[in-house]
Amino acid sequence: MRIQTVLRYIGMVLLFESAFMLISALVSYANGIDGGFTPLLLSFLLTALLGSFPLIFVAYATKILLKKLRARL
Repeated sequence: MRIQTVLRYIGMVLLFESAFMLISALVSYANGIDGGFTPLLLSFLLTALLGSFPLIFVAYATKILLKKLRARL
């Protein structure tokens, strides 16, 4: 199993999930800041931060495949 590819996809899923948390926080803000706004905003920030790390620090799967193909040649 390619752990780099799995980590990149987990990062993408976390960013996708954080986008929906932001939408929920914006809806909460539009309805008047209630008890759900701050936790949603903090959850969005934490999830977006954790989701961006694999996308920044893990190599693309195509780069991994190209390295393996070049090593065989």
